[in-house]
Amino acid sequence: MRKQNNKGLFFKFRVLFYMTAAAWCLLTAGRFHAARSFWKNIEKEPEPALTSMEFRYEKKFQNTLSHYRFFGSLYQSEYSSPVPGLKATDILGKSCGQMVPQGICIAGDYMLITAYDSGEITGKNTRRKMYPSALYVLSNQNPKERRLLTTIILPDVNHVGGVAFDGANVWIAKSTDRQCSVISYERIREAVDSGKSSVELLNYDQNVPCGVIASFVTWHDNKLWVGTYTNRISGNGWLRSFQVEKETGVPKENGESGHSFTLQKQDEIVIPGFANGASFVKRGEKTYLAVTTSRGRYFDSRVYFYEVYQDIYTGKNVYYSYSSCRFPPMAEELICDGDSTYFLFESSATCYSTPVYRKCSYPVDRICAVSTWKLFRQNQSGAWQRNDMGSVGKQTLLHPGATLQRGQKMQAYFHSISGRKDRTQDLFRDFRWGIFGINAVCLPWLKRPSDGRYCLQGHSHRPRWRRHRSKDSPARYAAPQKAFAGVWDLLL
Repeated sequence: MRKQNNKGLFFKFRVLFYMTAAAWCLLTAGRFHAARSFWKNIEKEPEPALTSMEFRYEKKFQNTLSHYRFFGSLYQSEYSSPVPGLKATDILGKSCGQMVPQGICIAGDYMLITAYDSGEITGKNTRRKMYPSALYVLSNQNPKERRLLTTIILPDVNHVGGVAFDGANVWIAKSTDRQCSVISYERIREAVDSGKSSVELLNYDQNVPCGVIASFVTWHDNKLWVGTYTNRISGNGWLRSFQVEKETGVPKENGESGHSFTLQKQDEIVIPGFANGASFVKRGEKTYLAVTTSRGRYFDSRVYFYEVYQDIYTGKNVYYSYSSCRFPPMAEELICDGDSTYFLFESSATCYSTPVYRKCSYPVDRICAVSTWKLFRQNQSGAWQRNDMGSVGKQTLLHPGATLQRGQKMQAYFHSISGRKDRTQDLFRDFRWGIFGINAVCLPWLKRPSDGRYCLQGHSHRPRWRRHRSKDSPARYAAPQKAFAGVWDLLL
């Protein structure tokens, strides 16, 4: 019995000895490797953080061009440049790989792009302290050889959904604060002349309240146009114009006198929901407007085109939607610069392009240049034609208070109803196009039988109101009626 106890005790001491020896070996090896790594790395200088300026998904982008053929037909590779900072952005010596591009504009000799830090850690569902938002400054003197000049680190953390240039100052949209921040063009030039990879901007020249959610901004007709992504109640977006009032001789915090800006709201128009950018372009005496919309990484973006007219009775602008097209997902702001229009996408940001089950299937890793006049398709002659998405007719978008002229109503009615060649198929689509073709003007004047439940039926070239069959009574049909009877009084 005593021998068995001694054997058990000896076995325990032996296990304890081996465990102690193994622990000592591991600690010694760890110290050795740590010392070796220290002396090995002390000879090397740390590599400086650099902002990436390269194409990230070349093969995937080619798939995007083949999938979106209309977009691919407009794409100009010689004028397109990589989106800066997708892989890494220099934040005052630190590297950030989670920047998401948002806004784009042309400011003199520079192209400006805003971006914010998503705050994610790659491969982990955790959050970290977010870096400040950034403003990339690219050269614009030679679009074929565009390069990154510097990165301006903004004073705060914000979505910075848009950027615009008024000729002397840069305006940055800040949706979370309902205001627009101002940076003078001289300060941007000073940052470029410093020669540094990243420059810290300690403060804005001014934060100007606008009273609305500033999702994006653009500059047109000496006015600052502030766009709102969507309205939670109606689902539509808004585009509001503001007159910039400048007051000089205002004392600053440092005791010097300067100037102060205020925004006075002028016009307000309804735009499609989920809008991320808008840009005006002039050709001769005509003005056009393009609005980009995006619903996320899984859905196509859409670009809506409008021609701007002036109402002869009220003097206000009327916006006629004449076309729309399908673009790759996650389109952000756009800017028209002469013969080229530049589109910015956020689909190649790390948080949208790297997750296995949540990534965008068609990423766009470059500032895409397209032909401006091919994009707007020069639909100036009044030719009513089917666009690439199959819609027919001239849709209208009116701001509050604007009215249609009688001739315009009649023209919109005929082209939206009579535009299809086949009168025997898809009559309901003609009916739908008719409603949207004149902005639902005819909807209140539709005459329908008052007894029973009826729906629109299209077995011939004329619509019929058909009564639903019930169990209690046989099917009965109302007398044929024109679906748009009563609209003639309005149109004529």
